[in-house]
Amino acid sequence: MSKKSLVVGLALLLTVGFFGANQWERIKDASLIQRCTFQGLTDSYDLSPEQAGNAATIAVVASRRGLPKRATTVALAAALQESKLRILNYGDRDSVGLFQQRPSQGWGPEASLMDPVYSTSKFFSALIRNSDWQQLSIADAAQAVQRSAAGNAYAAWESEARVLSEILMSDPFSVTCYLHRFASAPTSAKDRQDSLAADLKKVFGLNNIESQSSKIFSINVKDPKHGLVAAWLVTHADEYGIAEIEANHHSWARGEWKNNSANTGDISVRFI
Repeated sequence: MSKKSLVVGLALLLTVGFFGANQWERIKDASLIQRCTFQGLTDSYDLSPEQAGNAATIAVVASRRGLPKRATTVALAAALQESKLRILNYGDRDSVGLFQQRPSQGWGPEASLMDPVYSTSKFFSALIRNSDWQQLSIADAAQAVQRSAAGNAYAAWESEARVLSEILMSDPFSVTCYLHRFASAPTSAKDRQDSLAADLKKVFGLNNIESQSSKIFSINVKDPKHGLVAAWLVTHADEYGIAEIEANHHSWARGEWKNNSANTGDISVRFI
């Protein structure tokens, strides 16, 4: 091989290596490939894990309050418009949180409004105070709570809110999250396990959680709630560093849900 060919070959190798390394850094750090897909009958929506997790929390709060699917749709349309399903610490004047609620308008303390369970519960309390809310359109029902200067804006989110609500409340195993990195702080599996156990108690009122090892615990859940708990777990998997979930004949390993006929009974969670 000539010196010229050798130099060209080395340059090419270095170039490929450079771009390959950069590509790997992009993959390791790319939030764009961290996504949760809500696959409806005709429409599909991709959300970030943060957005999907907040959507699941809204559905859980509605379920625990015994509210119909329509209430979840209204709340999702409002949150999509107000914050794009993110918990914002800023907004117009003193507005904060998922629904951009204002402490000065009686919604509650700012710190509480940054809690999606609290803010969603406040939204539903305001919604059901309107005795005719179920007769209103989705947009008008959201506006009756929010009293926004741009009340007609909620209508733009109705289709997406309906799909998210239908899946979360009726077919939660259609929520699948594709996760390729671990976004949380590098705490121990035990610390993350304790944090998740506390949040499951807060969000669902679940107490029957049993550690099987430093990286695995099981959750005793009655059958009707299996799917919603599983959907909440998978949408929060990035936050807690969950590697695998098994629930109600389904299994998930940071990709698509798969049928698993061997799994019955408790939900099992394995941490990274």
